[in-house]
Amino acid sequence: MRRVILWTSIASVLALFLAQLAAVVDVMVTPAPALDRPGPQGRLDLGLGLVAGPGGVLGAALAVVAGITGLVEAIRLRAIAWAVAICTAGALAGSLLFAAAFILLGLPNRAFHPLVLFSVVPLTGGAFALRAPRQRPGNYAG
Repeated sequence: MRRVILWTSIASVLALFLAQLAAVVDVMVTPAPALDRPGPQGRLDLGLGLVAGPGGVLGAALAVVAGITGLVEAIRLRAIAWAVAICTAGALAGSLLFAAAFILLGLPNRAFHPLVLFSVVPLTGGAFALRAPRQRPGNYAG
């Protein structure tokens, strides 16, 4: 189970990093949308947008999977402090995403991908997978 947590955490952080990188490069390289041409401003803009959008959604979905599997494993091992840390990371990510929606609302061209805030969850889950105590033989939880 720890390998699943660790690999979903790594995949989630990488996907969110690539989405953020694509969003930054998109803002730096392509011009802002004009009133007469509101869509993508070229092939590069379209390609970077297609990396940033689905990459962020995939990273957020993997972050949720890493968080839930980490929480289940923490509860199974009775590591209450880790369970609280993973729940706190999820609550922090959700509240930051809610706050970022109001801050970024109405900005036409931004170099910030809001779903990158979910990276706090797989980082906490990955730390749990690496640092949590191992289950002792004969100590069967559940």
